[in-house]
Amino acid sequence: MNKPLFTIITGTNGVGKSTFGKKFEEETKIPFINPDLHYKNKFGGYYDFTIEQQREASNELKQKREDFFKDKKSFAIERILDHESVISKLAKQAHENGFNTALIYIGVDRKEISNLRIENRLSEGAHNVDPDIVEKNLKDCIKCFKSVAREFDNVLIYDNSAHRNSNHFIKIYDRRNDHVKFEAAHKPKWAKDLIDNSFTLQKDKGIDLSK
Repeated sequence: MNKPLFTIITGTNGVGKSTFGKKFEEETKIPFINPDLHYKNKFGGYYDFTIEQQREASNELKQKREDFFKDKKSFAIERILDHESVISKLAKQAHENGFNTALIYIGVDRKEISNLRIENRLSEGAHNVDPDIVEKNLKDCIKCFKSVAREFDNVLIYDNSAHRNSNHFIKIYDRRNDHVKFEAAHKPKWAKDLIDNSFTLQKDKGIDLSK
């Protein structure tokens, strides 16, 4: 019997995490917890939330995770990797509950791409993110990824740098249980650095991500 799968979709702001998560849910039928959508549905829009509102929404999102773990049902979340200990704890919790785990990183060539997409979605009613925060989150994500990637059974990296089509995710790297199933022959520098600093590479057929 296949184990349930716990997936974290990560990357800095404006790289397409929510779009990827939606497609992931449609294609795999695995529920995707979108924190931005949760806030929008709960509070009716995006604005500067109070500490109490943030705490309340955060507790609700945590409870959703706990329910999936308790029910042994596959699910995916969107999260910026900010604290190594928190991400490690989530991976450990998933394993202790009998889950396989996956970490999916989405990146772009230049931070200007992220900032432009944030501006575009702002005009559509989404929330704004200051460029300095985007830069900080990118650094945090890269640092944390390099530290925790090996704690996940499956690791995938996608490039979403296409300017005109932010839904064009190009698979760069696919690692299953310490075996490299796929690695692009030509990859952007950020992806090469991420891979080289996270793994000792070896190629193999790997396993099915859904198992």
